[in-house]
Amino acid sequence: GAHLTYITCFLAAGGVLIFLLGTTTSILAIGVLAFAFFMTLPPLNTSVEVIARSSIPNETQGKIWGLMGLVSQLGFLAAYCIAGPLADNVFNPLLRPGGALVDGIIGVGQSRGIGLMFGLVGILLILIAVVTPRVRAIRVLEDNLKEQLATSRGTGVHEGETVGDLRVEV
Repeated sequence: GAHLTYITCFLAAGGVLIFLLGTTTSILAIGVLAFAFFMTLPPLNTSVEVIARSSIPNETQGKIWGLMGLVSQLGFLAAYCIAGPLADNVFNPLLRPGGALVDGIIGVGQSRGIGLMFGLVGILLILIAVVTPRVRAIRVLEDNLKEQLATSRGTGVHEGETVGDLRVEV
């Protein structure tokens, strides 16, 4: 379906952009790539929300969205706590002169550990984009959305009809 296609395409595009972000030290390129990456988030998040909201009963949506918000915020907290030490203590030593990964496309130097981390995150996003449409549970959610849309067509309110005390006008 369209939403699963959007999720896949924008995850992959985001992965490519994050990977490229890790390969450069140019401030201009970093700004352009970061901006482009953040432009992939609205359509990606919208598609995820449409699929999720259509699959969650209205009575429990508040609880589910609260839980999803908590989990995502805990993910930010974990990333903030782990990223610096991981870049400084694991990746940077690999990319110093004489390090194990010196001949790679990331480059050599003090700040290249974070570049390597961005490259790995980009590759991970691309892999997630490849795997996502192959996950049966996700395809079932998309199919449920298609069924809901098919059964709801023709049941909407049309111009000139009254709903409660309101008259619909376009």
